[in-house]
Amino acid sequence: MMLKNKGAQTAGLLAAAMALSAFSTTANAQEGSSGFYFGAFGGQSSYDVGNADDVDEAIEETVFELGGLAAITESSLDEEDTSFGVVVGYRFNDFFGLEAGYVDLGAAEYSAEGVLDIGGTAFGFDASTSFESSGPTVAAVGMLPVSQSFDLYGKLGIFFADTEISVDVEGESESISSTSEDTFVGAGLAWRVGENWSLNFEFTRYMDVGDEDETGEGDIDQLALGFTINL
Repeated sequence: MMLKNKGAQTAGLLAAAMALSAFSTTANAQEGSSGFYFGAFGGQSSYDVGNADDVDEAIEETVFELGGLAAITESSLDEEDTSFGVVVGYRFNDFFGLEAGYVDLGAAEYSAEGVLDIGGTAFGFDASTSFESSGPTVAAVGMLPVSQSFDLYGKLGIFFADTEISVDVEGESESISSTSEDTFVGAGLAWRVGENWSLNFEFTRYMDVGDEDETGEGDIDQLALGFTINL
């Protein structure tokens, strides 16, 4: 009977110890889920500027409105480029945070060859154009822990874009720039591979980037791989 009671007491003590250990682990996890973090990322951006034929047509129509004629004989458009950025944020709990950062979305580049006729004089020309955007960001971040190792998250923020279009025709160049405040949304997966850091895979869409009257507007998509470190 004594042994039975002693076994029950031992079992009870073990259960209590396990409960305290679990509580301590949970408390530590909750404590570690808040605080400042730093991150960096790199990936690929894709500009939604139509296709080369659309740009060809726009150039030919613009020249015609100016009293000339243009015929594009060959052109190419590269809408994709390397992008990168950094963020600093504060996580209030397991589910919500705020962050500020900076992103460089690279550039979309267009080049063309053709014939230009102004006032009855025709000559060949080479031209190139680039559309690039970069600037600071601020965002609210919502997080959903799905396991001990993975979090799903979403972002809604503002991109303070500095956008520039550069045009070069036969060595003569000109640029137009604008600033704008554009909305962006993102979604990603964070893999916690260490006690204080994680790897992130993220998709972000920056919407209507640019100024409609100065540089025009367009969406820019970004796929990026990065990391965050809890400070």
